[in-house]
Amino acid sequence: MSEEESRKQLLEEVRRLRRRVEAKEEHWRLFSLATTNLLWNWDFTNDTVERSVGFERAFGYSRGEVLPGIDWWVDRLHPDDRDRVLAVFGAARDAGRERCTYEYRFRRRDGTFAHISDNVFLLYDPSGRPVRALGAMTDISERVRMETALRESEERFRSVLGSPGRVAGPRSQLFIDTEDALRLSTAILSTLAQGVVLVRPEDQTIAFTNPRFEELFGYGPGELVGRPISVVNAPGSTSPEQVADGIVAALERDGVWTGEVQNITKDGRTFWCSASVSPLQTAEFGKVFVSVHTDITEQKESAERRRRITEELDHRVKNNLASIIGLATQTARRAETIEEFLEGFVPRLRAMARVHEALASEGWGELDLRELVDDTVRVSAVVDGQVSTKGPACKLSPSEAAAFGAVLHELTTNAVKHGALSSPSGHVSIDWRLDGADFVLAWSERGGPTVSASPTTGFGLTLVRGLVEHELGGEVSSDFSPQGVQHSITFRRSS
Repeated sequence: MSEEESRKQLLEEVRRLRRRVEAKEEHWRLFSLATTNLLWNWDFTNDTVERSVGFERAFGYSRGEVLPGIDWWVDRLHPDDRDRVLAVFGAARDAGRERCTYEYRFRRRDGTFAHISDNVFLLYDPSGRPVRALGAMTDISERVRMETALRESEERFRSVLGSPGRVAGPRSQLFIDTEDALRLSTAILSTLAQGVVLVRPEDQTIAFTNPRFEELFGYGPGELVGRPISVVNAPGSTSPEQVADGIVAALERDGVWTGEVQNITKDGRTFWCSASVSPLQTAEFGKVFVSVHTDITEQKESAERRRRITEELDHRVKNNLASIIGLATQTARRAETIEEFLEGFVPRLRAMARVHEALASEGWGELDLRELVDDTVRVSAVVDGQVSTKGPACKLSPSEAAAFGAVLHELTTNAVKHGALSSPSGHVSIDWRLDGADFVLAWSERGGPTVSASPTTGFGLTLVRGLVEHELGGEVSSDFSPQGVQHSITFRRSS
C-alpha cells in the first residue's frame, strides 16, 4: 500500500470515528432533553463523567468550568454532607446493590448551596465488578426552604403560647402578669401566616382560632369556637370524625402528629393543609391540642403536575427510543456501508431532536404548525421562494408534533434530493385546512425533474405512510404525475 493510500485510509478512519462520536453525543443530548432532572454518567474505567444538557446553567457554571472527573463534583459537596454521601454511595457499590438515593447540598458558582436529591443506578460487569454509575439529580431547594420556614414558625409560636407570664430577655427573665401575657400571645397569633386552632381534648371542640385559620376556612371571627374540629375535615374514604379520632389517637400514643390532611371550607371547597399537632398547657384554656395549619394546595397541585409530566416524559422517552431503534433498524437494512447508514439515520435523528427541543421550550404544550413547517424548511437549506405555505392557525399536541415533524422532514428531504427542490426552478406548495376535527394537508411539487410513471416506493415514503397511519391514525394518498408529486395527508386531531 502506497503512502498516499495509507494516508487516505487513515483519514477515512478518523472521519468514521468522528461520526460515531457525534452520533453518541447526539443520543446523550436527546436523552437529556427528555427529562427535567439533571443526568450524569460516571464511567469507572476511565473516571470520566458525562453530564446532561443544562447542568452548567442550573448551577451557574460556564461549560469550561465543569470538569469531567468525579473530583469536581466531590469538591462542591457541602463539607457537612460529603463524608455521608460518599459513604452511602460506597456502601451500595461495595454491596453490589443496583440503586441508592441520598440528599445533599451542592455548591453553585456564586457560593450558595442547592439542596439536591440524587437517585443513582449502578452497573456491573459479569464478574460483579462495578463499571458505571448513572444518576438523576433533582433540585429540592424550594421544598427544603418551605419545610424549614414552617418548622421555625411552629417553634416560634410554641415558645410564645407555651410560657404565659414570662418573656425571655437577652440577659435576664422579665416577668409580666398573665393578662398581659395573654394579650401578647393573642397579638402574635393574629399576625402569624399559619392558621392556628386550639382544640379541647375531652370533646374535640374548638376553643380558639386565629384570624388566618378563619380566613383559610372561610369563617367569620369566633364562628368556629365551640364546634367540633371534624367540621373542617373533608369527607373522603375516611369520615371527618375518623380523621379527627386518628389524630387524637396518635397524639396520645406519640405525643405529636404531623402530616397532610384534606380540609373543607365553609362553602364546600376542599383544599390541602400541612398540619402539626401537639398538646400544650395554656393559662386560659388549660390543656389543649394546638394545631398549626399551612395551605399546601398549590404545592400539592404542582407536585401532581410534575408527576403527570414525569409519567408523560417516561412514556414519551420510551416511544422515542422505540422510534429510534425502529428507524435505525430500517435504515441499516437498506444501507450497504456505515456511511450510507449515517447519512440516512443522523439527519432523521436530528429532525426528531429539533421537534423535541421545540416542545420542551413550550413546556410540553401544543406546538404551532406553521413554526414547525418553517423550521423544517429552514434547516433543509431551501432557496427563498421555493416553498409557499398557506393555512389557518393550528396547534398540534406533543405526540402529533413529533410524528408530523418527522413526516415533514421526509417529504422535504425527498424533494431536495429527488423532487422539485432539486431544481432551481422547482416549487413546493404546502397547504392545509381544518375540516371539523380533521386536519388535511396538501403537498404539491412542480417544476422539478419529470416524475417516473411507475416510481419505486423508497424508505422515506414508507416511513411517511407508517407515521401517518400508525402514529396519527390517518391516511396518505399520493399522485405521481409527470409534472410533480402530490401527497394528501389526513388525520383526526386530538384537540
